[in-house]
Amino acid sequence: MAASGRADEIAAAPGVAARDWVELGRVLRPHGLNGGLLVSLHSDDPTNLLDAPTVALRAAPGTIPFRVESAAPAGAGPGGRHRLRLHLAGIDSRDRARAWLDAAVLVPPGNIQALPEGEFYWRDLIGLEARSADGASLGRVDEILATAGADVLVIRRAGLRDLLLPVVREWILRVEREKSELWLDPPAELVAEANR
Repeated sequence: MAASGRADEIAAAPGVAARDWVELGRVLRPHGLNGGLLVSLHSDDPTNLLDAPTVALRAAPGTIPFRVESAAPAGAGPGGRHRLRLHLAGIDSRDRARAWLDAAVLVPPGNIQALPEGEFYWRDLIGLEARSADGASLGRVDEILATAGADVLVIRRAGLRDLLLPVVREWILRVEREKSELWLDPPAELVAEANR
C-alpha cells in the first residue's frame, strides 16, 4: 500500500507542490556526505519513486519540489520496510540533507502507476467512512501511520478516542469509492477496547 498522508495541508503556490501530490515515504536520515537521503517507503514497490523526475519534500523548511538526480534501492530496513537512496538537485551536503530529516517524500499524481485489483494507495482510503461488517459506522479514516510491523488506520470518531486498526488484508472486506466507504471486519475486542 502506498500513501497520501495529509496532502490537504500542502499549499498550492508557485514553487510549492500542489495539494494532490502523493506521499510515498519518509526521509530516515542523510546518506553519505554529498547530500544523499535515505528514504523509507510506505509501499513494497519502489517503482513510483524510482521513476519520478521530480519529488517534493514536506517538513519544517516547507513543502518544496526538487529535481531527482538519482534514486536507487537501498534494501529493506528494520521491520522490512523498503528503502531508497535519493539524491536531489540543491541538496548537496550532509547539513542540507539533515534539514529534511523525517520529511514526507511526495510525487505528482501523474507519476503514480495504477495498482492491481484489490490494492490501494493511502490516498484512496483517507477520508472514507469506515464501516463494520454489519454496516455500523466505525468513524472516518483520517490518516494512516507507517509502523515497523504494519500500516495502521487512524479512524476518528466523534466523542470517542481514535480507533487504531492495523491494515490486515483479511480485515478489509471492500472499498466502495463511489459511496466513500471502507468496509472492515476487525476483531470485536479491538473495537470494544477503543470504546472504553
